Amino acid sequence: MNISFIFCLVGIFLAGLAWFISPHVPREFAHFVGLLGFPLIGYFFSQMFYGQGGIKPQVLTVFILYAVISFVLGLERIFWIGGYYIFPLVAFFVLAFIAKKKTIQLKSLKGLLFMSALLSFLPSIGWELIIQPLIDVYGKPARGYVQWGQFSVDCLAVTAGLFGLWLIQRKKQELA
Repeated sequence: MNISFIFCLVGIFLAGLAWFISPHVPREFAHFVGLLGFPLIGYFFSQMFYGQGGIKPQVLTVFILYAVISFVLGLERIFWIGGYYIFPLVAFFVLAFIAKKKTIQLKSLKGLLFMSALLSFLPSIGWELIIQPLIDVYGKPARGYVQWGQFSVDCLAVTAGLFGLWLIQRKKQELA
């Protein structure tokens, strides 16, 4: 089994776990657990752009991933009328199209980490800095301010996940 697919499964598990524990723990802790998995998921999707790539496993996985992340982000109704809720799904298919056309091609493991970082930070930036302060919060009016504590924890979790990926890549290179 491909290691990036295992990473993705662990990332999806962490995102789902965050959703389940969120009513019972401080919100920041749940954010940390969920966002810790984002780089693992991002690494899997970054494989579309690496070497020969290929997008079939990613396309099949995106539907599971979208459902899990939708719950983690508070989007209990996936097909809700708000257009911005469908954005992650559209963004994935744009990425898949770009990968298929080989517009972007990653040639190094550093490139994979960079793409993983991009795919990991963007959901938090969109959700915490744009959607909740300016558009809506789980179907209620926009907050009008940024919850910097949650955003900081998101960034810390993503950074920790990326560091873990970097350590694993480094160890793999030493063993090769």
